Amino acid sequence: MNDFSTYEYAVAPDKKRNKVIRHRRVLMIVAYVLFPLAFILFFTVINFPWAIFFVAFAEVMFITISWRHAIDFSYEYSITSGSLTLSKIFGNSSRKTIMEMTIKDAALIAPLTDRAQRDRLDDYDPEVVYNALSCPDTEDGYFMIWRDENDRKCAFLFEATAQTLKICRFYNPSATVISKVRY
Repeated sequence: MNDFSTYEYAVAPDKKRNKVIRHRRVLMIVAYVLFPLAFILFFTVINFPWAIFFVAFAEVMFITISWRHAIDFSYEYSITSGSLTLSKIFGNSSRKTIMEMTIKDAALIAPLTDRAQRDRLDDYDPEVVYNALSCPDTEDGYFMIWRDENDRKCAFLFEATAQTLKICRFYNPSATVISKVRY
């Protein structure tokens, strides 16, 4: 039996280098300060002041639910028998499947660091981009382009490992461009 039957790789966004995560973190902290103030003001205006006692409970629920969806998440791609699945994992407790595709449907699998290949991605002009990179300038960044079942141009940006590239080369040798990766 070959070693290509199942492979999983998880990537957490780099919270220090990723500007989007940094901006989200600041906005969430501001929201955590403003939410109880708005809660108290609302119930005072509608003359329902005893509901203010629930502000601590509401604040804890708001933080618990929103932080893991906005800040504390990671991406995991898994390859099973030539089928690639991208999932988003929230707070190490729940998972949401974002996309599924078969590797043999890919038109190109290439590194983002190669300028000629990056130009091919830009020329392809995908309608849907699935981004599972820890930060935009990661050194092991790869992309995969294909058309989905609705005939939309799609791109998947991911951090490649040597095993991922071996599997991609096994299932779609003509579309896979291999370069040296860290892992």
